[in-house]
Amino acid sequence: MTKYIPDLNFFFSSIGLGINFFFTSVILVLAAFFGFYEFAAELGLLKAGIFMVCQMLSSNARSIIIAKNKISSTEQFLTFRLIFGFIIFSVSSIIIFLLDSNFKFLIFNLSTIIVVQWIAEIIITSYHSKKKDLEKIIFIFFQMIFLFSSFLCFWYGSLFLLELISIAYILFYLIFFLKYFSSFFSSLEKFSIQNNIKNLFKLSLLSSASINFTNLTWRVMIINIISKDYAGALFGGFAVASFIGSFFYNIVGPILFQNKDVKKTLKFLIDYLLLIIVLAGCFLVYYFQDYFSGYPEIKNFFYNTILISLIGSYFMMKSHFLRFEFFFSNEKNHNSVFNFDIIYSFFCILTVPVLFFIGSLEGLKYSYLAASIFSFLIFLTLSQSKNAKR
Repeated sequence: MTKYIPDLNFFFSSIGLGINFFFTSVILVLAAFFGFYEFAAELGLLKAGIFMVCQMLSSNARSIIIAKNKISSTEQFLTFRLIFGFIIFSVSSIIIFLLDSNFKFLIFNLSTIIVVQWIAEIIITSYHSKKKDLEKIIFIFFQMIFLFSSFLCFWYGSLFLLELISIAYILFYLIFFLKYFSSFFSSLEKFSIQNNIKNLFKLSLLSSASINFTNLTWRVMIINIISKDYAGALFGGFAVASFIGSFFYNIVGPILFQNKDVKKTLKFLIDYLLLIIVLAGCFLVYYFQDYFSGYPEIKNFFYNTILISLIGSYFMMKSHFLRFEFFFSNEKNHNSVFNFDIIYSFFCILTVPVLFFIGSLEGLKYSYLAASIFSFLIFLTLSQSKNAKR
């Protein structure tokens, strides 16, 4: 019998990339839990906009760095992201300070964090390829400190303290990755912007952009048809429920599915263990809802959104499993999956106006559940069509 040896490189990489990817989502969720609904609404809208642009410019960098494991690839992608990161930062800063908001400086800090984390993703991925566990452990340690500090800011109800923490967080990134940022000018001579721009017009990136565009469109529509407080409650509820699916889809799923031996285990975990986790999550949310602050009506709306959306998270995870199973079964299936992503995104945009027309404000609570079921049915159909051809 072969002794199981845990893959610490994968473990630390997943945690490091996960915190880097979800930090602002955690802030959004904490804001909703502690009753800062208007702030959650503005952060949710801003995050969706910047994230959509960043995803469009990502060029599958993580997958390429892991596959090629070359220093030149890391330098090329890092240079690209530094250039466009500065452009995104500049444009988003102008937009933020033109907005009518009570949280301009904090939103500005968090938008800067999103851009810096998008750039740092390349470096963290290179840590995975080079198996630099010590750097990853140090990075994770400081990330946990900042997460805990952010929680304390909300616990004591001080967004001013969160402003100070966000400044320190940005400085941490700049200091920790200073040697990589300082090599920017030496790499600039080898950089070809034309070759990188060509990568933006691939079907894979159009599918990713369509999904993120749907997310942005949802939030723009919601914040324009209901109050910011209720919009923040919705965004927070969707963020809580979508966490497991997003972590699987963006961080660990593509890596795990390259190993065919784990597919049966994953299917079992999603079919049974995830269902138990979702039900346990519903119980915890229902039981602990009185321990957090917020206006009673909006708070009830927020927790009801979580409970309904958690059911959707089960269907979304099954959808992700079917998508990855079909995607990795044959290289010829890639374009089919990307096309279905675009079709799903198009029809998903209609979810918000249809549900609002049917049930007004209360109907919007079912948006994530409806989108999850729709996604599951699409990729179930795709999976069954593959099996029928055998």
